[in-house]
Amino acid sequence: MQLIETLGLLRDPRAVPPLSEILNAGTEPYPVLAAAARALGRIGDPAALPSVSKACTYYEACTYLAARDAYQALAGRSWDGKP
Repeated sequence: MQLIETLGLLRDPRAVPPLSEILNAGTEPYPVLAAAARALGRIGDPAALPSVSKACTYYEACTYLAARDAYQALAGRSWDGKP
């Protein structure tokens, strides 16, 4: 998880595809999914919006909240259930 957090802090757009893949698969433990959503929000590349939108539908609270915050950072508006 620290690696994912570091990728977000570096804000390198090259990290968007692998982080998006983590969110799209949804198979990692929830703390990893939440970290990926936070990192994508920090990176700020709108290419991550589809993955972050999908994560906004996850039921686990930490992942949902991280994805919602990332969505707001990327889209400039609150998550309303519509990508």
